[in-house]
Amino acid sequence: MFEIPQDLKEYFLGPDPPPPVERREVDLGGLSALVWGRPAVKVYLYVHGKDGDREDAEDFARVAEAKGFQTLSFDLPGHGTRRDEEKKRDVWSGMETVTLAADYAFAHWKQVSLLARSIGAYYCLQAFPERKFEKVILQSPILDLEWLVKKIFHWFDTDVEELKSKGDFPTPVETLTPAYWQYVQEHPLTKWSSPTWVLHAGKDRFQSTDLVVPYCRRFQWSVAVCLTSDHDFQGEADKAPLAIWYEDHI
Repeated sequence: MFEIPQDLKEYFLGPDPPPPVERREVDLGGLSALVWGRPAVKVYLYVHGKDGDREDAEDFARVAEAKGFQTLSFDLPGHGTRRDEEKKRDVWSGMETVTLAADYAFAHWKQVSLLARSIGAYYCLQAFPERKFEKVILQSPILDLEWLVKKIFHWFDTDVEELKSKGDFPTPVETLTPAYWQYVQEHPLTKWSSPTWVLHAGKDRFQSTDLVVPYCRRFQWSVAVCLTSDHDFQGEADKAPLAIWYEDHI
C-alpha cells in the first residue's frame, strides 16, 4: 500500500479539518441549548439566522474559545431540533426564545456578549433595547424589517390588501400575517444600549448597503462591508474573510 509522506500529506490531501469544539447540552428552562468550549467566566450568546440552527455556532465557538469565551447556542422556533414544533416563526416567538437564552446566560456567566445573524439579529434588537451586553456582533442583520417586507411585496407582486384578505403570506424570511405586519410598522428600533459591530454583505438583497450604513451611523455602530459576499456568507470565498473578521472582533 502506498503511503504519502507526512510532509506531503497537506499538499495531496489538504489540511486536516480542525478538531471539534468541546460541547455539552444544557436546559434553559424548557429549551435545550449547547454550551461550547472550556469553562470560562465569559460567554457569547449565539443567535442563528433563517434556516440555521444551534450547530452553526461551532466555527465561531472555536475562535471564541481561543479568546477565553464559551458560546451558548440554541434553536429558534421552527429550526433545528424545534423544526416540528407548532410554535410559529415570528417576532413574538423569536423574542421569547432569545430572552430565555439571555436570562440564562446572565445568570450563569459574569460577562455576556452577543453574536446574532440575519432575522435572529432582528429578534435581539427588538428584545434587548436596554439590556447591556459587553459587546454585540451583528452579522448580516435585518435592521429594518418594514423595508424588507415592502421589498417582498414587490418581488411577489402582492400588497397589504392581499395579505389582509389571505390572512397569512409565506415569504423568504417568515410567514407574514396582518398582525406581524402591524408590529413591524409600529416597532422601529429607536434605542440600543450596547457597543456594536456590524458585518454587512455587499450583495445582501434583504438589507441594502444604502440602508445599513446610515442605520449604523445613527446608532454609532462600527460597520464593515464585505463587497463580494451574499447575505448568508456561505460561499467558499467567504470562509477566510469571515474567520479573520471573527478573529479581529470577538
